[in-house]
Amino acid sequence: YKSYGHYYLQWAEPILPALGECQPNSWVFKQLASRLGLEDELFEMSTEDLARDLLDSTAPQLEGITLERLKAERSVRLNFLEDFRPYANGSTFSDGKIRFSPAPEQVEFQVQTTEAFPLRLISPPGAFILNTSMGNLEPILRAAGGEPQVMVHPQDAEDNHINDRDMIVVESEKGSITRRVIVSTDAKQGVVIALGQWWPKLAPDKRSLNMLTDQGLTDLGGGSLFGNAVVRIAKA
Repeated sequence: YKSYGHYYLQWAEPILPALGECQPNSWVFKQLASRLGLEDELFEMSTEDLARDLLDSTAPQLEGITLERLKAERSVRLNFLEDFRPYANGSTFSDGKIRFSPAPEQVEFQVQTTEAFPLRLISPPGAFILNTSMGNLEPILRAAGGEPQVMVHPQDAEDNHINDRDMIVVESEKGSITRRVIVSTDAKQGVVIALGQWWPKLAPDKRSLNMLTDQGLTDLGGGSLFGNAVVRIAKA
């Protein structure tokens, strides 16, 4: 995994044996590769083989770091200078700002809201549930409200005759879902916020947010259009 800014490589061993039919992600990828007919040698490599391959690099930050050392020490600092703190005193520009080259541009959404679908749906992490990982743990589900919910601005709720805690239908051109609504100014007007990704079986209609999304790809990077759904809402 690439880091989010820390300067150490880490190695962790399982503390408990896998329960039931649990398998690591690497097993899942190997099974998918086999069934899809993918023959790259990457899919035959063990976890240790993959780690060795990653460490076999000419990058100066990895010099002297082997898998054996990493397994022995469990946490090894990369070969940065001890005072490696980029921008600790601001940038080299007189105004202290960092300059990007080329400068970032605002790219307009391909899919725009319409009179029929006037709201845009986003699905950031909730306070307790990020995605389906650990989505089976009762304490987490209870803390997250016990069911998947969407947040709507008070004006959007009033325009659609919706009250706080109502069950509502969120509909796009691709499909619809039913969710409990939270009416709050924490949502921007014109935006519906789905709080985290829940297992479909925990939703009142047994449907996931993917019922609302397009299967097309973005023009920049070929990514998914998960953040680009336009929807309308109504009381269920």
